[in-house]
Amino acid sequence: MLKLILLVSSVSLFSLSAKEYSKFSDTENCNSANGKIAAAKHAVELSCEWIEKLGSRSISDPLGAFSKINESRHCVNNYVWVQDYMPGLNRTNYKNHFVMLMHPNNPRLQKQRDLAHKSFGGHKIFEKFNKSATIKPEGCWVPYLWEHKGYFERGEKVSFIKRCFDPTLKKNVVVGAGVYMSHGMFEPKDLCAPEKNPY
Repeated sequence: MLKLILLVSSVSLFSLSAKEYSKFSDTENCNSANGKIAAAKHAVELSCEWIEKLGSRSISDPLGAFSKINESRHCVNNYVWVQDYMPGLNRTNYKNHFVMLMHPNNPRLQKQRDLAHKSFGGHKIFEKFNKSATIKPEGCWVPYLWEHKGYFERGEKVSFIKRCFDPTLKKNVVVGAGVYMSHGMFEPKDLCAPEKNPY
């Protein structure tokens, strides 16, 4: 009986959260820069809520957080990804342990270790996200350059990064969502680690 009650509670929370998330897929909320910023931040915070309450489980498990995050989009086609969290700021601790757990836009990244994706200047972007989650686990914005899908050039992008606990993996994970936008839109206090050259 207790198991049934827990299952019903999980389904109810899952449905409620999905309804709340869907409002950010409406273009009406994404016509302005502030709307896009709010949508990305909310998507990350809600995804963390799903992970902490439902557990990540597997992408194929409809009652798990990863399944819903994988299917959800904000501002039409923007997505949320989830990556492994490694404590500390020293890169020597990351080798062979730094894993992309879920990336809806590029499934080939999933389970990839020691991620090699870089922006200009040689920064390892996902590694930078991990460090940002160490500095400000409650959430902050990371500026960087990233390629536009379908284009060869790269543009200014900012991602909201937050650390949360996954009861399935029994460890912290890093959750993020980004928007293509001028870095000048953000106050230094909102950035994870303000830099003269964020690339």
